Amino acid sequence: MTKSKSLAPAVTEEQFTQQLIDLARVFGWHWIDNAMGLVKFWYVTGFLDEMRDWYQLKQHSTPGEPIPTSPLEWAKRVDLVILDDLGAQRDTEWAVERLDDLVEYRYVRAKCTVITTNLNLEQLPPRISSRISGGVKVLLEGPDMRAFLAKQRKV
Repeated sequence: MTKSKSLAPAVTEEQFTQQLIDLARVFGWHWIDNAMGLVKFWYVTGFLDEMRDWYQLKQHSTPGEPIPTSPLEWAKRVDLVILDDLGAQRDTEWAVERLDDLVEYRYVRAKCTVITTNLNLEQLPPRISSRISGGVKVLLEGPDMRAFLAKQRKV
């Protein structure tokens, strides 16, 4: 029996996080979004909008008409999902269920998911919070970039 050897160098969680941030700074998040279809980036509100649009399309399609893959199914397939600004959405029962479906699916299968939020874990829906709390958390502290940019525009 031969031992398989990984060609990828081992990196620490801190190194991975820094590499992700460096890529985003250089190329922008949308480059990461399109990286060989292995990564999907969504603003949480955009993901929910795409889900609503998909349900509308499905509801109004004729029998036998091909329907594109749902955003939720797409998010289940890719290696890495990045959900930006969790907590910015209106927490309707429907929205919480869709986000819970995605986070739960990826959590149970140990699929990489990066979630950004300006909320504490206690402020998130309980099931989502419990899934996130079991993972690696990276705290980035600093000024609110939106307030900073708004102030810069006024000058």
